[in-house]
Amino acid sequence: MLFDDMEDDEADMMFDEADSSDFIDAPSGPADMPVPRATATLLGHADIEKQLLSMLGHGRFPHGLVFSGMEGIGKSVMAYRLARYLFSKDGKQDDTFSMFGDAPEPATSLYISPTDPVFARVASGGNADLLMIERPVDEKTGVMKSSVPVDEIRKIAPFMRKTSSAEDGWRIVIIDDADTMTRSSQNSLLKILEEPPEKSLLILIAHRAGALLPTIYSRCIHIPFMPLADDVIKNA
Repeated sequence: MLFDDMEDDEADMMFDEADSSDFIDAPSGPADMPVPRATATLLGHADIEKQLLSMLGHGRFPHGLVFSGMEGIGKSVMAYRLARYLFSKDGKQDDTFSMFGDAPEPATSLYISPTDPVFARVASGGNADLLMIERPVDEKTGVMKSSVPVDEIRKIAPFMRKTSSAEDGWRIVIIDDADTMTRSSQNSLLKILEEPPEKSLLILIAHRAGALLPTIYSRCIHIPFMPLADDVIKNA
């Protein structure tokens, strides 16, 4: 039953708001503002970065993460920052010891230099081990749909079945606007979370945490992003 999808059109109708439109305007920003996957700098959230590094260091990293919080707070930037780290050689756990028998120094940051080839592949969308899921743009209207449809979520299962391009490497899926997934989309995702492949990670980026099914939360680690302090914003 792994990766099987369940049709649930009636549940979709009950789950979605009755007065919601099929499309909403695509968000726009300054032309020179880099997209999250090409952003190297993250403002604030050092505590979250420390938490993620701690989970990695203790060998208890989950297969699913939910990053929740207000829009534009850095959730997507953190997701790609984590993905780059895991893809890089620095992201792999180092079990070696120095010639004096000392344990290697633990990592203190998820930062990967923009000059690193891993950064370039993620920024260009050319990393074969990274799948990015988002609300699709309607070809006729040119605006983004109001939800992540089940057809997009169904791309995850065959992607996860593939062998990583790196030996013992990660396969990572980042779902943007995960809180807009339809009921069928969430049920389809739940089947993957129930039996995730080894070295796989799903990162759900949600602006409205309450829109996700409790059963999805129970299979993920929920990491809320708090608003940035005024001094952090002023010094940006």
